[in-house]
This record gives sequence, structure tokens and C-alpha cells, in this order.
Amino acid sequence: MKIFFQSIIIVIFTALNISAADMQPACYRQLQTTFFEQNLVAEALNASRVDRALWQPIYRDLQRESFAVPKLVQNFARSRNPNPLSPIFMPEAAFEVLQQALSTTLGNVLFRYRTLNYTINQTTVDGAFRYMWQRQFPKLKSCADMMQ
Repeated sequence: MKIFFQSIIIVIFTALNISAADMQPACYRQLQTTFFEQNLVAEALNASRVDRALWQPIYRDLQRESFAVPKLVQNFARSRNPNPLSPIFMPEAAFEVLQQALSTTLGNVLFRYRTLNYTINQTTVDGAFRYMWQRQFPKLKSCADMMQ
């Protein structure tokens, strides 16, 4: 009988133990992997004076790296106290983590092309990211509004 109750408690605990990813609103999860839209990347790279010949390879790399953004978001969130994703989703801090993960991803990709384009530096990364974040602001705001 004792084993039965222990089993029930384990099943209940497992059912109630929602992962941090499950606590995230769908729009927030979607932004993690779809933020780097092709036209937006091209506009940001153009505004940052990155060589046009590099736009397509950079975009392809961003698409590949976007699949790792959710894991990066989780890692950055876990390093905060409290974790803004779990057990309670905290929108403002969660968007800071998203911004950090996306900016890091962009920087990692752009710095791979630094030897091919000497104009790529931290200022390039910051400017390109700021441009994309501002252009994506309507989606970001819409998502944040859904969380309230």
C-alpha cells in the first residue's frame, strides 16, 4: 500500500512539474526561432554596411543557429535569480533574456565573417541587432500584451 501511494505521489508530481519551456507563451517560443527574418536581416546588414556578398551566408547561418536559441534562452534564464521562465513566467525579465540570447546569436554569426569583412565589429553587431529589435517591436509588444 505504501508503494502504491508513493507511486501516486510520483505521478502527480510528474504531472505538475511543468518544464520552463511549457510555461513560456507560444508567441515567446516562436520569437526565439523566427526572429531573424530574411528581409529584416538584409536591411540590418545593409544599414550596418556589411558587404552584400555576405548577406545570404549570414542569413543561412542565422537560420541554423536559431534552433539553438531556445537552449540559450534557458541557459541565460537559469543563470538569473529568480529564473524569469520558471516556475512563474516573468515577461519583462523574460524579454531581457530573449534579447540577450538573440543578440549573442547574431554576434556569434557575424564574428565568423569578420576576416572577410573588416567592418564587422561589436558596433556592427549592436547596430544590426538594435535595428532588428526595433523593427520586430510590434511582434514583441503584441506577444507581451498577450501575456498580461
